[in-house]
Amino acid sequence: MTESPSGTPRQKVLIFLFALVSAALLTNLGLPILVGATNTDPHLVSLCHATRSSSNPYNLITVDVASVLTSGHSGHVGAPFDPNVPADRWGDIIPPFDYGPGAQFLGMNWTPAGQDILANGCAAPTTTTTTPPGA
Repeated sequence: MTESPSGTPRQKVLIFLFALVSAALLTNLGLPILVGATNTDPHLVSLCHATRSSSNPYNLITVDVASVLTSGHSGHVGAPFDPNVPADRWGDIIPPFDYGPGAQFLGMNWTPAGQDILANGCAAPTTTTTTPPGA
């Protein structure tokens, strides 16, 4: 008996069950879940990797999507940089991306603050104060 290139029916069931259990575990851990999308993405995504340094809270890095999906970046949870929040509570900022037929990562810390930080090359926004003339 020969196997089809896509695997035996038993292998297909095991793969489906693995995917189902993995999605349930990610949901229960409060991690981003994966949903359907319409197109495929190249293998790379640029993100802001948290450094825990108040003077340089993020590094802009470009990684293979697997490092987000399976190797840890989606586990770097926490809020986007805030100088009033301890550094160990900041998380990576990851934009949404398509990574395969019908598959999309929804992003992490993709709030307006996170989007601004990524748009600024992962540099924390600076605030300036001005004093009106004669004040």
